[in-house]
Amino acid sequence: MKYFELKKAIERDILPVSAENFDYEAGKIVCCAAEIGSAELFKRYHDEAPYEIIKKCDDIVKRRLAGIPLEYVVGKVVFFGLELEVTADVLIPRADTERVCEKALALLRQGGRFADVCCGSGNIAAALLSRSDTRADLFDVSEKAAAVAQKNVDGLGLSSRAEIFVRDVFSDGFFDGRDKYDIIISNPPYIKTDVIKTLSEEVRREPYIALDGGEDGMIFYRRLLDICPEMLNDGGKIVFEIGYDQASAIGELCRSKGFGYEIFKDYGGNDRVCVITPR
Repeated sequence: MKYFELKKAIERDILPVSAENFDYEAGKIVCCAAEIGSAELFKRYHDEAPYEIIKKCDDIVKRRLAGIPLEYVVGKVVFFGLELEVTADVLIPRADTERVCEKALALLRQGGRFADVCCGSGNIAAALLSRSDTRADLFDVSEKAAAVAQKNVDGLGLSSRAEIFVRDVFSDGFFDGRDKYDIIISNPPYIKTDVIKTLSEEVRREPYIALDGGEDGMIFYRRLLDICPEMLNDGGKIVFEIGYDQASAIGELCRSKGFGYEIFKDYGGNDRVCVITPR
């Protein structure tokens, strides 16, 4: 079987679970099995694929057809141009979150310092550290998530500028022992509890604690707006990822505290980022 035939066969097999992403996912599966990039795959299209690569592809496809997200199957994801490790212990980084990184980067000063709260895989902090001369504190309640974040900053050569802490944002003294920041960033759990059960099987395979934002999806935002302002340097900002339908609720919360805010859309046209200026 040639590489292009292998890819076509995988496309047919995974169509029921990958829908419109079947072409991308099939190519990703072949590249992962062969440990090559997409450009190299194109060069090999008419070459015979070795049996061991076909077997690896078959194993990956079986797991994918079982409803496991491809990112968990291959253990990797590309985010903001960086290849990151992901496991079932962290939320899968998505392209929408790159807008959070873009807005944060525009606000960061060279030599500055930021915090990434609810860091998960460390994707946001890694993106910012890789594009700026800054330092970061990363926080997550999950020891396993923190371990993934540590692997990612280590693997990218960023660990000298990053410290990772296992802390519960709802605990007293969450920021104890840390200096103030220029920016505090968070992509917290923000899905309403009752909505989680209606999500796709794949999304429900992601860590529940990374999804559940409480009854109204706002519990983390309220907590963070209580504890973050005092940890900002003069002129500091808070940058949140928000759900597509949360701009009104976030705006109301900010206004109730006398905070200025701006809402920005992702590339799909949905409200996605809230930049907050505490007063």
